[in-house]
Amino acid sequence: MSIVYVLHAPEVRKIKIGVTDNLDRRFAEIQAMSPAMLEIIRRVDDLNMAVEQDVHELCRGHLSHGEWFHEDALPQFDRWVSIVFAAASEVARMLVRYASDSELVDIRNKLIVADAKVVAVALSNLLDRRYGSAA
Repeated sequence: MSIVYVLHAPEVRKIKIGVTDNLDRRFAEIQAMSPAMLEIIRRVDDLNMAVEQDVHELCRGHLSHGEWFHEDALPQFDRWVSIVFAAASEVARMLVRYASDSELVDIRNKLIVADAKVVAVALSNLLDRRYGSAA
């Protein structure tokens, strides 16, 4: 499971956007290197590791240095998360509407293998609502 996270350094008004599979470990590593106290202010589970480059590109106009951005990039990050999850939910709803149950399970499993976890999770949630637990 990949986690997209946002760390905040309020003293210097900067945020770090990154991706990890172990947020506790990654937070400890970054905090140990930081002269400022950090806090985790965003955590988005079930995304693939490739999204980090996309998010960094989206927030490029707010770049401070390295992978650190001015904190005014946060609304763009939040908007991006909203759009990603809305799109994934819509794709999952369309699949549920038009695919057979066996096709849905097969599609969900292929999405997980392809690291398209956001859509796979949205599809699983719809299947859970339909049947009480996914097949």
